Amino acid sequence: MTKIEIVVTPKSETLDPEARTIRRTLIKGGYPLEDLRAGRWFLLTFPDLGKEDALAEAQKIADSVLSNPVVHEVMVRPI
Repeated sequence: MTKIEIVVTPKSETLDPEARTIRRTLIKGGYPLEDLRAGRWFLLTFPDLGKEDALAEAQKIADSVLSNPVVHEVMVRPI
């Protein structure tokens, strides 16, 4: 059984209103932040695939279903 983590975030040049709102709230609360990015986190479990095959499948899923390459950055890694 192989577990793969996928994190999808807006590219740095893409507007991120959710992160902007959270950042402003944190700054008002006294947390000195320069930048904050919000994203989505996914955990995929492949019961019958080895690490390399699971990574390849997860990358396909991330690129074709979970993100838009024009506006998102994707990180795929085993856990």
